[in-house]
Amino acid sequence: YAGLFGWLNKAGTVKNVVMEGVQITSNQIYGGSIGGVAGYSWGTIENCSVSGSVSGTVYVGGVVGAQIDGSITGCSSSATVKGMVDVGGVAGQTNSSATLTACYATGNVIIEIDPVKNISGGGLVGFNGGNGVLACYATGNVTSTGSSTGNVHIFGLLGDNYTTVTACYWKNNHEQGFGYKKAGTGTEVTKVDGSVVTWQKAVDAMNNALQNAGSKWRYELNGTLPTLRKQ
Repeated sequence: YAGLFGWLNKAGTVKNVVMEGVQITSNQIYGGSIGGVAGYSWGTIENCSVSGSVSGTVYVGGVVGAQIDGSITGCSSSATVKGMVDVGGVAGQTNSSATLTACYATGNVIIEIDPVKNISGGGLVGFNGGNGVLACYATGNVTSTGSSTGNVHIFGLLGDNYTTVTACYWKNNHEQGFGYKKAGTGTEVTKVDGSVVTWQKAVDAMNNALQNAGSKWRYELNGTLPTLRKQ
């Protein structure tokens, strides 16, 4: 496990951490989890940001490699993320009861496809098997090289989705936001095209969803892309 914290347990909480210009790299072939803030997390991560680069093989994300239970809230990553299996701009994988709320990724995601594994890659999350994604967005391009004998699901927002996704947006080199959906659903999950769907419309929808969920986080659009604040 590699990150500011390699392992974060259920009692662990990380808040208000700014990581600038990081270079986190792991060459472990399998079983590793690599993220800016935490490699493998069961805990709570809030209001953290990461820039630089995060590189590994399996479960690679800008903020968290794998989030199992717990929550990621109000976090962002502009880091370039590079991996082989389950790779995403914020999280490589979410699972169990993990939630992702009011998070965004603007860094590119690069996937060097493992030749025999199932591959999940997305601008926000690679493999989304947690308990919901609410009011998040991704703008980094998601690219890949190579091929695999397994399933390859690489898309603009989420590679694989097994859960509820609400008011989430993407704007990158992919027309489709997420691919394989096993019991996963999406409401207001749309690509920002600048005409029919603008960032202002996205901000309004995300803030409405956050308010309905009782979250204190809100987006504001003062520049090209939405930014976060906590009320």
